[in-house]
Amino acid sequence: MGADLESVGRGLAARLGAQKVWAGTPSPYGPAVSGGAAVAQRAAVVVRCADAEDVRAAVRAARDAGVRFSVRGGGYEREPQEGVLTLDLAAMGHVEVDTAARVAAVGGGATAGELTAAAHRHGLAAAAGTSAGAGVAGIVLHGGPGPLTGRIGLAADNLLAARVVLADGHLVTTDETREPGLLRALRGGGGGLGVVVSMRVRLHRLPYLSAGAIVFAWSDAAAVLAGLDGFSAPELTVTAGVLPGPGGAPVLLLVPAWSGAPGAGEVQVAALRRLGSPLTAHVGPLAPPDLLALFDAHRPAGAHRVVLTRPLASVAAATPMLLAAGRTLPSPLAAVFLHPVHGAAHPRHHLAEITAAWPSGLDGAGSAELTWAHRTAAL
Repeated sequence: MGADLESVGRGLAARLGAQKVWAGTPSPYGPAVSGGAAVAQRAAVVVRCADAEDVRAAVRAARDAGVRFSVRGGGYEREPQEGVLTLDLAAMGHVEVDTAARVAAVGGGATAGELTAAAHRHGLAAAAGTSAGAGVAGIVLHGGPGPLTGRIGLAADNLLAARVVLADGHLVTTDETREPGLLRALRGGGGGLGVVVSMRVRLHRLPYLSAGAIVFAWSDAAAVLAGLDGFSAPELTVTAGVLPGPGGAPVLLLVPAWSGAPGAGEVQVAALRRLGSPLTAHVGPLAPPDLLALFDAHRPAGAHRVVLTRPLASVAAATPMLLAAGRTLPSPLAAVFLHPVHGAAHPRHHLAEITAAWPSGLDGAGSAELTWAHRTAAL
């Protein structure tokens, strides 16, 4: 651990209280997502922020010492890195729902699962990506396609306002009338604009939601993918996935989510099933929290993980990559999900999410998965 980071940690412990600052090794967290490499257990300084003033203090301390900082919002951000001050916002995970306004006030440490569950308790739905454990702020900052994108837009589209600690430690509020340029930049602009300590997001009332999983044998994959571009109703969002089946052989997964009239949804799902001969098909009324659980079934806790993304114009454009990825899956926890992005605010396209995971604590583990993920993203 560098002397500057040690000094920052001691200063913050004196100012904020020793219970809010963790310093040492190994990391206080389990394995985490990596954007490109396995992250070793390293010496770290973590500030467990309770409010915006804690965040401001940590950002200013890092700035004054010339130390880089990173933010941990939900459960899938990078674990602490050597020489980098980590701001842990887990204690800022509140979610408050205004049912009449259909708006949620969300803390910077809230997860998609917490937001989705809170909205559902009030009969509402949120645009919250595809992983219950991911931080809402991170999802919004990176766009946030999800299984309801066609009907309610990306998570970024539903950001109404935010309170942000900038790199100089100033706390600003942004909405359509105050700092509107910052609000636009936060909607999918990435995580380099500041630390989002709270936000207000739009919620939606969905009178009906039907969703589930349709699994096809790999021999059907090319034919099924060839037919997917024909499904363009805004009430229907179909996520495609290439992943290992129960016996290890690749399968093609479709996750349709229909939020229109019930009868029309049954017609759409029947048409999807006719694209091939499904091995299994379970689609029916489903609550939004349970829809997120369909995706999290392939994201086990306690594993190292790499996640890469790639935009593609259509399913047809993505098909060669999906088929090649399926033929070369390196482990039971490797997969590619193809998320559709469409709606009034976006030209129709797709985002490929390439994921691979491996057990923690195994010497040399992860090299095959990392190689596969990067090769797939480059196809």
